Amino acid sequence: MNDLTDILLKEGLTLALGFLFGYVRQKLRKPIGFGTFIFVSVGACSLSIIALRLPAANTVPLLAAIVTGIGFLGAGALIKSGEKIHGFTSAALIWLFAIFGLTIGVGEFTVGIIIYTIVWVVSFADNFFQRRGIGAYTKQLRVVIESTFPDESLHSSPLQNHECLLTAVASDRLSSLHTFTYDIVLSGEDSAQLVTQLLGETGVRHVEVE
Repeated sequence: MNDLTDILLKEGLTLALGFLFGYVRQKLRKPIGFGTFIFVSVGACSLSIIALRLPAANTVPLLAAIVTGIGFLGAGALIKSGEKIHGFTSAALIWLFAIFGLTIGVGEFTVGIIIYTIVWVVSFADNFFQRRGIGAYTKQLRVVIESTFPDESLHSSPLQNHECLLTAVASDRLSSLHTFTYDIVLSGEDSAQLVTQLLGETGVRHVEVE
């Protein structure tokens, strides 16, 4: 296999698999989409190819720098909302996809495919548990009420059975509409049930869970 074919194979495989996984996450409205996964994995793959062409003494520091540098990018995926921090899975995935790109770049195709397969298995399992209501998943809840004053008690009854934290309140004086934003722990089909309960409360005009 000549050099050009080898480079195209490694870069192409990394691009295709990174795109596929990132695209699915984007469709699920996850905070990190296909672009990030492609850039991280292809970048790591490219640096790995370069490292293999350097003298042996310079290879290890360059490969180590890839993993260290991606750690800072992963930290940027963390999102602080109120007193809670989200995005740990996305941050870990960014780091792991850098290693995936690195393994393909150095020619360890078997290890790379194993890593990629494990990522998919874990992702499918997580989605399965979420649909079945196994485990807790933090979501953002927005409740819009029409009232003279922003009174949280008008819609607080359905929230008493859930772990939630009020993170923001916005008011429109002209329309008398007030928006309450919460971080709330919901599992399975609880979201639909909670929305129905809230819409039945006095003054509630709109409810959104994401």
